[in-house]
Amino acid sequence: IALKCAEAGLEDIIVLEHNKKILDENQSLRNSGVLHAGIYYDHRITPRKAALCPRGNEMLYQFSQQHHVSQRTAKLVVATNAMEEEYLEDVYRIAAENKVPGIQKLDLHQIQRLEQNVRGSAALYFPTSGIIDAVKLISTLARLVAEKGVHIVTGNRIVNLEASPTKITVTTTTETETSSFTTDIFVNSAGLYADELARMVNPASPYEIFPVRGESAKFYTTR
Repeated sequence: IALKCAEAGLEDIIVLEHNKKILDENQSLRNSGVLHAGIYYDHRITPRKAALCPRGNEMLYQFSQQHHVSQRTAKLVVATNAMEEEYLEDVYRIAAENKVPGIQKLDLHQIQRLEQNVRGSAALYFPTSGIIDAVKLISTLARLVAEKGVHIVTGNRIVNLEASPTKITVTTTTETETSSFTTDIFVNSAGLYADELARMVNPASPYEIFPVRGESAKFYTTR
């Protein structure tokens, strides 16, 4: 967000980070590293995600052409019986409605040609799925915004927001002091804490973050 604001010509941009380091225990570094194609969001239920996921997928690959933070790996969604093949039809419908490019339906033999260790009766192939290096992405963005004069302020937690018709007063605290400043524009991108900041401005805000924790593992051919 800071990079896009800087590229648009906005000045005096500040990124507030409550951790002591940008590459610290924040949410952006703790995701699964999957660059999703947009095949799971039904536009009738989550229309914004359905529209934004394929667009974000494309934009991240464009960004990576210069900064090398992602890799296009493709994805197979595999069915092993008739019931799972019905599920594939639903996934295909959602992906097609979301205009995910390059979708292919595969039979057993086509699956084997792509991945000999997978057994299935049918599969869907999605060429725009991939993986992303979250640490490299965040460190690259931090470097780019710093080069454009954006101020990255770490170790500052927002404790209060007061909105007037023309300004927003932001109060932050560190381990040693509390301070305030005013801004014309405030962007709430606080991840797991975004709902708390929203209620500082509007106590009646209905939004509530529902955090879901995942588990991951790495496998090595030599072990």
